Amino acid sequence: LDDTTTDDPTNVITTTDTTPEPESEPTITAPIYTAEECDGWITSLVSADVDSSNGLSESEYSSFLSNIEDPPYIAEYFKAYDGFDNLPWVFRVVHKSLACHCEKLGLGEECCEGDNAEVLLNGLSDGNNDDATTSEASSRGIEEEIYKDLFCQQIAYVLTRSIPSPAPTAGPSGSPTDSP
Repeated sequence: LDDTTTDDPTNVITTTDTTPEPESEPTITAPIYTAEECDGWITSLVSADVDSSNGLSESEYSSFLSNIEDPPYIAEYFKAYDGFDNLPWVFRVVHKSLACHCEKLGLGEECCEGDNAEVLLNGLSDGNNDDATTSEASSRGIEEEIYKDLFCQQIAYVLTRSIPSPAPTAGPSGSPTDSP
């Protein structure tokens, strides 16, 4: 604060604002997934439900990750991990996050507690509302679309951020039978 006053009435009081500029929020961008990728993950997810519980246990989730076929280096990455407890923590957190979404889908507060929590398959594949009224199906359909998007966003994010892409290989040789 610069305060200069004298008996001279034309003298001006000058203040300097030292309030720092607000820092801009960092932008967090999640990887975009395609409808084909999402559908492929959901197909693999449903196939991994070996006990037909309509949800993926920890071991089934680990199997799901190990069987993602596209791109091929993802399945290769998961070969190094023997079971759910050995997965990198971020993949275990995603399992719990998705399993606990059951509360939002109205399945009760205990649905995601303990080691028996499962990633729900309800709403991820078409045709699950056959016995519901039209308004119930519509309301549930919105929640299920949100859940499907959440599932695909989390899988896309964790795969992209946690698994390094393989380094590009050398260009093709002049003779296809010779190594570059």
